[in-house]
Amino acid sequence: KKTNLKMSVEFNNLMVSDSANKLEVAELSELIENRLYFMVLSNHKGPTTLQTFKDWKNSLKDSNIFYLNVDDNLVYDGFYSDFGPLNLAMIYRYIGIVRDKLKVFKRVVHCAHIGDQKKRSNAAFLICTYLIIENNWTAHQTYNILSQQYKYKYLPFRDASCLLQSEYSVSVEECVNALYKAKWYGFFDMSDFDLDEYEKYETVKYGDINWIVPATLLAFSSPHTRDYIDKCN
Repeated sequence: KKTNLKMSVEFNNLMVSDSANKLEVAELSELIENRLYFMVLSNHKGPTTLQTFKDWKNSLKDSNIFYLNVDDNLVYDGFYSDFGPLNLAMIYRYIGIVRDKLKVFKRVVHCAHIGDQKKRSNAAFLICTYLIIENNWTAHQTYNILSQQYKYKYLPFRDASCLLQSEYSVSVEECVNALYKAKWYGFFDMSDFDLDEYEKYETVKYGDINWIVPATLLAFSSPHTRDYIDKCN
């Protein structure tokens, strides 16, 4: 399966146009030298912004860049107020997207926006997954580069309960560590990951099933005759 990247292409077209020149760069991490970047943008200049997007773009003197945003392509389907992290299917798709773009473009810049802290956390997690799975980085290597550049801590992911106040949260860094361990122990392998099967059984209709430890520990809610369960008020 391929993710529909029409919206991402539209985002790239916007970023290379003059319309993006008024944006400010709030955070910038060069993860792979001259190849892969994580950029957080702001609509307004402030005490924590680094430079205008126009100045940064001009400093590269390179037009062979793809500006990537997957906020509307890879979307977390929350139960209540939970907003992430994105699941293994999303990680699989994201890694494929970045891999393909780096084959075509010299540089790829994954962009997030300072105004949406939930999407910023998911974006940071995604780019860390690419470095761990595709480039064999450790969790410490990956998260350390991002954390050196951020001005605000990443919003932690919360539990999926109906409660207004989350009783349990998990940080972006903890999710990065978990993925690294999953790769290390062979729980997740891009080469034999069955995307269709995963996306089928993660639905409520088929039990919302996930292997915690492959062939040993299985988590599921329960099969249901409806594809979608009404959420509480």
